This record gives sequence, structure tokens and C-alpha cells, in this order.
Amino acid sequence: ALAAGWGDEFFLADRGGVGLYRVDGGERLQYWKSDEGDAPTALTFVSDETSEKNGALLIAYPERIDAIYFATDRVAGDAAPSEAEENGVGDEEKKDDGVSEKSAPIRTARNAALGEATTILTIPGAAVAAVAATPDRLFVGDFNADRVWRYSWRTLDALQSAEKKETPPDCEIGAPDGGLAYPGFRPATEPRMSVVYSPTTNEIVVANSGLFRVDAFNVDSGVWSAEHSWTKTPGTERAFSGAANPVALVVSPSGWIATAETGKIDVATGKRSPLQIFDAKNGNWIAEILGVVPTENEVRVASPIGLALSEDGRQILALKANGEVEVY
Repeated sequence: ALAAGWGDEFFLADRGGVGLYRVDGGERLQYWKSDEGDAPTALTFVSDETSEKNGALLIAYPERIDAIYFATDRVAGDAAPSEAEENGVGDEEKKDDGVSEKSAPIRTARNAALGEATTILTIPGAAVAAVAATPDRLFVGDFNADRVWRYSWRTLDALQSAEKKETPPDCEIGAPDGGLAYPGFRPATEPRMSVVYSPTTNEIVVANSGLFRVDAFNVDSGVWSAEHSWTKTPGTERAFSGAANPVALVVSPSGWIATAETGKIDVATGKRSPLQIFDAKNGNWIAEILGVVPTENEVRVASPIGLALSEDGRQILALKANGEVEVY
């Protein structure tokens, strides 16, 4: 699993825990082991809306979700001093808060964790494979149920002192709806799911891999949005192909969706890459990301299986099946 962090950092989960890495060069900065010995299944990093200095990493396991909380104002940044810092900065060059624009610290999760991971929610019998969050709600993709469960952060906060971290969801997302002609959420790339929040439309967007679809749901009502969903249809430019795709996606604050496909690329659709970019509002194709394209013999190990978007929306990180991370 993969998640972008502050600035030039990203989180990467392996079988034993979660590591913090630099985007530039891939240096591992820190590592948190899984106490239970089970492997994480999904990650998402959430910046605090009230302070850019704070945030939380949500770590999903098959039947629970843990959180590590960060406060970057408690530690000094580890970036090299700028020229302005070395030479000194006059008062006239400082901002109102007394910090130079050039020497402002780079936000980093390194050494900023407020303790170890703590469990915030358990879902017995689930197969949690995706997690997403908004300031008010948590969204959990359950592969066993073919559903996305919605929880209120207010409800989860009330569980902090409880021995059992169990509570029913306040909304079920992804059920078939005959009235809206929606066939249902059917992720088929076990155990992978992809659920992300789209700030431009205030919707939860899912990779409905079993039906070659990208589906959007209203955050408040949980109702499927036909206007902002699309599927593989005859004549669709860069249509999804393979046994089950797309396998992962990310949504940018500016309104585009990047999708990842695993397996052999269907060149008949005009594609040359497993990474495509679409308009989040109507599904119109915008561009493709050309990098290292897996050959037919490499698709099982070199295909992308996860995506993450940097905090500023300028970099896409792709996790491949062999554990390598590519940056675009």
C-alpha cells in the first residue's frame, strides 16, 4: 500500500509495517512495525484542516484501522539550511510572523509521530482493502461485502476510551440500485480496492474493477452519481481493458482522475501506458502518463497496483506489483 505525505515524503506498507521514504532517491527515514504481526492492506495520509503542522496516517488491516498522529511543530525540519539562513536574514525580509519565506521549515513526518499506532476502529469479519477520509467522515472499502462503509469522525472519537472499537457504519455505499440503473460495486482484483475523495465534486470515487467502471457517490447521501461516473463502452477513448480494471485511482484538487490498470495493455484502444488521466466530472480522456511500460512478460510483476498523489498535486506515485515505486 502507498500514501503520499508532507512535501517530499511518502509512506509505503510492506508485510511487517509501514515505512516513511523520501520521494527523491527513495531513502527510508523511519519505520513503524505492526504489533499484531499482520500486514497492512491500505494507507491514507490526512492533513489536519485546522493546522498544516498536524496530520494522521491511517493504516488499514483486514479487520481494523489504526492511526499514527503527527505534529511537525514538535521537531526541527531535517532539510539543509538555505542560503538565506546561512547568511542571515534582515527584519525587512521576514514575514509578519518573523519567519523568512526562504527559510520556512519544510513539513516532515520524520520524528514527528505522537507515539505509536493506535486502533480507532474494528470491523469483525471484514476484508478492509481501502480507506479514505474527509474532515467529517471516514470511508472504508470492504472487499468481502463489495461495499464502502461510511463512519462519522465524531462517532469514532467517542470510541477512544472504549475497550471495543466497534460501531455500525452510518451509511452503506455501493449497493445495486435499479431505480438509478446502477449495477453495483464489484471490485474483482482481490484483495485490492481503491476509494478516494474528490474535493471538487464532494464525492467518494471508487475503482469498480469488476465492471470496468469509475463510480462516484455523494459524500452526504451515499447516492450514486451517474453524471460523474463512466464505464467501458464501444468507442470510449482509452477504455479500460484486461480481466478487471481500473485497479487504482487518485483524484486531484484541480479536477482530474488518474487511473492505473494492471495486466496486458489493449493497444486497440489507443493506449500505450497503464496510467491514464481523465476529467473527473465527465470521464473524458485527457492524457496518458508515459513511463516504463511493462512488457507482456512483465505484467504480473511490473504492473501498477496502487497510486498516490503528492500534497501539492504535482507528482503521482505508482506502486508496482514487484514493490517498486515510480514517480511522475
